[in-house]
Amino acid sequence: MKILDANIILRFLLKDNEELSKKAKSILQKAVKGEEEYFIPQCVIAEVVFVLQKTYDVPRDKISSKVYSLTCMKGLHIQDVEYIRTALSIYSSTNLSFIDSLICAMAKELKVEIASFDKDLLKKCRNQ
Repeated sequence: MKILDANIILRFLLKDNEELSKKAKSILQKAVKGEEEYFIPQCVIAEVVFVLQKTYDVPRDKISSKVYSLTCMKGLHIQDVEYIRTALSIYSSTNLSFIDSLICAMAKELKVEIASFDKDLLKKCRNQ
């Protein structure tokens, strides 16, 4: 198993560099075919979401959809995948950052409260 970095995922999703996008597609095809296995840490997913939103101005619903599709790909093992999926849903339906959405998702799944000075975060998490 290898750890997959954000730049491979970004090239695959964006198709913005022909050479690197082809390489990224090849890497992910090996995973789908069962030839390779890749681990994707939470922080890599967070970086992908951040870059898509802030650098490429991709709409939240498209980010959520594209990243969610990764969570369903054979051969990709995403850290805390259920938290990630829940966070993507929260992220696409609110104006919370992905990290705040992940905090909400974890609190919801673990059935715990969030300690924060961020009233907007607390309010939106209660409504999820």
